[in-house]
Amino acid sequence: MIAMGRFSDPGIRRRLWSLLYAPVLATGMALMFGRVLIMARLLSVEEFAVLNTVLLISVVVGMMAALGLLVELQRKLPVQLERRQIDAALSQIAVTVLGSVAASVLVLLILFGVSMIWELSRSVILAGVVHGVTQQVFIVVATESRSNGDTVRYSIQTLARATLILVFAVPIAILTRSAIAVLLMEALVAAVLSVLMLRSVLVNANQRARDAFGRGMSQVRQVNWASMAALVAATVVVTMAGYVDRWLAVWVLSVPNFAEYSFASIALVIAQSLQILVNASVFPALARRRALRGPRSAFRLAAVTAGATLAGCGLVAVPCLVIAAPVIDRYFPGYGGALPLLPVVAVTACFRISDFWTGFLLVDGRERGVVLINIPAVAAAILVWYGFCHGVPTALNLAYLAAGVAAARYCLSFVFCVVVTMSRRMALAGSEGERDFTALSAGDDR
Repeated sequence: MIAMGRFSDPGIRRRLWSLLYAPVLATGMALMFGRVLIMARLLSVEEFAVLNTVLLISVVVGMMAALGLLVELQRKLPVQLERRQIDAALSQIAVTVLGSVAASVLVLLILFGVSMIWELSRSVILAGVVHGVTQQVFIVVATESRSNGDTVRYSIQTLARATLILVFAVPIAILTRSAIAVLLMEALVAAVLSVLMLRSVLVNANQRARDAFGRGMSQVRQVNWASMAALVAATVVVTMAGYVDRWLAVWVLSVPNFAEYSFASIALVIAQSLQILVNASVFPALARRRALRGPRSAFRLAAVTAGATLAGCGLVAVPCLVIAAPVIDRYFPGYGGALPLLPVVAVTACFRISDFWTGFLLVDGRERGVVLINIPAVAAAILVWYGFCHGVPTALNLAYLAAGVAAARYCLSFVFCVVVTMSRRMALAGSEGERDFTALSAGDDR
């Protein structure tokens, strides 16, 4: 009876419920990773290359960050929900959805123009943009549950998307053997889920979509677009730094070699999924700590998370590499050329998973710092890579480039965060010393 009484306590029930977050979200991420392997098995090498090209275009839509509004949403929404500013929170979500659509139209027009000089099918571009905007809107709507501290609900949303994608996309792949058809089905799943999730949020808040989006439209004119441009620049630079090797790969490698390179890069998809898994809690926590306790507290959280993640990934990478060779030989013989790339890709994955310094800088309002870090990091990595590899764009050399960029970004971001935190601490100490000296002087005058 005592034990039952303990479990009936609402606080204990909430803590037990929160324990579901990690396994549920990990299952969803695993399914998203597994769906790439399934497509590699079901689709031809050529169609798998098309699939990865479409996904790269989808990334371009994502890197626009809804014209910068997504980062602003992730930074403001936790604080707005904490303070029960519901109308402001819903308006922020609505304007970010509108920004996602506007960003996708802009990307579509740019890529259609680029396709005139670069042999890229317009159907591939259109599929990539549609896929990108639907995934972006899903992320925007799911930000509400993350920012509300309801991480279990966020993990269930992610699991639902992954499960429905497998349920519907796998039969499409079997029937059509078409990468574009598969990704359009993924887009449809994300769009339907986004509508249902947004409707649930509005109903719980006793709001109508028309009112929320009306406030969002009126808020467009109040947006600080200069700040948004800085946020877009930051996300574009960060994303391009992470994908520079794959853009070069789709440009210079043959279709079979690009398919092998994309297959090896599945490890980076895993890395991104794991980073999202951790960041689903870390980024809102960084924003809350920065707003409520100050930047030093946020920096400590970023440092602990980054260090622990890097050490853990290093320990896990070795057995994974040992297992990878027989698995590829047995189940994916068409991608045997990816095996020499895997150790280098594993190094890249470790650095990318554990990079939480960028999140700290974004919540600290240092978007320009993110740009200033990534540009020299990418430039230095390219120069070193060109010197050692003589600029020869083989698949292995491109993997070395990706590893160099990831390591340079991680190290420079860490140094910059330390300098920023220490300089702020010294400035505070100096101002306190000046106040003490002024008070002492006033006492002497008396």
